[in-house]
Amino acid sequence: MELKYNQVDVFTSVPYKGNPVGVCFDADELTPSVMQQIANWTNLSETTFVQSSTVGDYKLRIFTPKNELKFAGHPTVGSAFALLDSGRLNVEKKEFVQECKAGLVKIKNHHDTIYAKVPGITPLDSEVDCTKLEEAIGCPITSRPIAVDTGPIWLTFSVADVHLLNNICIDVDKTRILSRQVGVSGLNIYCIDEKRAVHLRTFAPILGIQEDPVCGSGHAAVAAHMKISGKAETVGQQYTAYQGSAMGRSGVVQVVYDENDIYIGGHAVVVINGTIAVEE
Repeated sequence: MELKYNQVDVFTSVPYKGNPVGVCFDADELTPSVMQQIANWTNLSETTFVQSSTVGDYKLRIFTPKNELKFAGHPTVGSAFALLDSGRLNVEKKEFVQECKAGLVKIKNHHDTIYAKVPGITPLDSEVDCTKLEEAIGCPITSRPIAVDTGPIWLTFSVADVHLLNNICIDVDKTRILSRQVGVSGLNIYCIDEKRAVHLRTFAPILGIQEDPVCGSGHAAVAAHMKISGKAETVGQQYTAYQGSAMGRSGVVQVVYDENDIYIGGHAVVVINGTIAVEE
């Protein structure tokens, strides 16, 4: 059996500068084990499977190479873009509903930028040894680390400036151990520059992802962290965030505070358009 398959570069309008996601269409008949096998094989940070929905415009299953996620940002934005690009969603329609493990997610299409309302953002109580954390990343931190559940759970905190951020070289073993001890998916490290732009790096070796080039759920966790720690006033109700320069990428993420909700958005581009073979 062959199904339509796209590979979409997300949070960029320039191919190969964002974060790729594999999108497999017409996946109603695929079992979770087959979806997991495909996601393991593509070896992308996430691969998605589009299914029909009785409560939304479509249903999305999101898999890393190792497990299924309730929600993730760049797969949601990339899959919505692929559905619009393929004509499976009406480009004249400006709002859609995605069903996923996290529930119903509102999607907005605004001037070719796809925005997703991040569901169920939840700060968690967690004990973090800051000395061990600084040893794991090799530099001092400048804010209280907070574990934020945005689908994945990101231990989110800031460092002083972009230079420090870009030169972080994590100790993978210490990061894995710390992630297990705290019960998080990985580390989400950010700073705010002099122009009030946000810069982020995301590390998740426990998920088999040493560094995520551009992480949508990570940016949502940063927005929540800034709101909790009083830094949101620095960046305003809507701000631009950047990620990926340390990996040769240049991802751009738009973040919007909408009352108690957080939207993450960006552009995307289809770089592979074809089919994928699936065992029947």
